[in-house]
Amino acid sequence: TVGTICKSVKDTKILFDILSEKKNNYQPHEIKNIKLGFVTDFNFALLDNLSKNKIEQLRLIISKLGFIIKNIQIPELQELNDLVADYGSVVNYEAWENWKDIIDKNLDFIDLNVVDRFMIGKRISNKKATFLKRKKLKLKMRFLQRLGDTDFILLPTVSIKPPKLNLLKNKKKYHFYNNLVLDNTRAANIFDLCSISIPLNFNKRKWLSISIISKKNNDEKLLAVAEKIESILI
Repeated sequence: TVGTICKSVKDTKILFDILSEKKNNYQPHEIKNIKLGFVTDFNFALLDNLSKNKIEQLRLIISKLGFIIKNIQIPELQELNDLVADYGSVVNYEAWENWKDIIDKNLDFIDLNVVDRFMIGKRISNKKATFLKRKKLKLKMRFLQRLGDTDFILLPTVSIKPPKLNLLKNKKKYHFYNNLVLDNTRAANIFDLCSISIPLNFNKRKWLSISIISKKNNDEKLLAVAEKIESILI
């Protein structure tokens, strides 16, 4: 999955034009009758009360832009993460299958946290990988059906503030926090979605950001919506 880090949505649009070798035709003022779904379960439910209030403030601000806004619950997001927690990920399996001939006898040269993820893939059999792919596809289809006519969904990019570095020296704590971060972005990668995250720049909760997610191949309209939302956050 290709991802870029830029100073603004406009810069992201420029880079997207370069990578896709075409001109982005959508402009923020042309975006009308857009239906936005604020995800109220999943990682939103994990936020502390102050962060939840900040997201609610954001919803009120965005409503002034003329979007059609509703609350939406998407249990498939948590089901996907539960699946990965119980069985591992296809990503781990494919990583091991692609790199095992090179790294199997050279694991000492690789970061231990990365090795752990390779080992998850090593333990996944071909049969289990096939099961995971089928399950992933079913969850993806249910997810898309649940979206219905909702054009974009919005949810916190992460649900926790950055942990202290000394906590991450503990292996179990590292994996706990690492999974919490991966849990929040995994669906966009595995369900083949397009997504952009915008920092909210609140005085308190400077780590808080919002992800705007849409179905695949909708990048241009996503960027226009993101630019419109960004314009009232600056």
